[in-house]
Amino acid sequence: MKKIVRKAYINYEKEEKWLNEMCSKGYGLVGYSWCKYTFNDCEPNEYIYRLEMLEHLPSSPEGQKYLEFLKDTGIEHVATYIKWVFLRKKSSDGQFNLFTDIESKVKHHMRIA
Repeated sequence: MKKIVRKAYINYEKEEKWLNEMCSKGYGLVGYSWCKYTFNDCEPNEYIYRLEMLEHLPSSPEGQKYLEFLKDTGIEHVATYIKWVFLRKKSSDGQFNLFTDIESKVKHHMRIA
């Protein structure tokens, strides 16, 4: 069943947490446009969601190369909004962290700022 939720977030970490809470209730994100989230039914906790602001537009060659790299590691690109990408991975595959060290997390926060 399709579910649409209209909601605005300023903090991507809170947004990410909310997406994972929605998934725990059986709603998997399948699309996003300005403050409009589209969900389909899924198994509760089937996915882990992450958001990332890319350095380059997702449609650019660099952005496409990065998204292809993520796909090769089992990460699905669900939606895009400007430079933001909504990503998910099957929770059965284990932990899903985009930033494995302090430096990469700092660089991500610098892009956001």
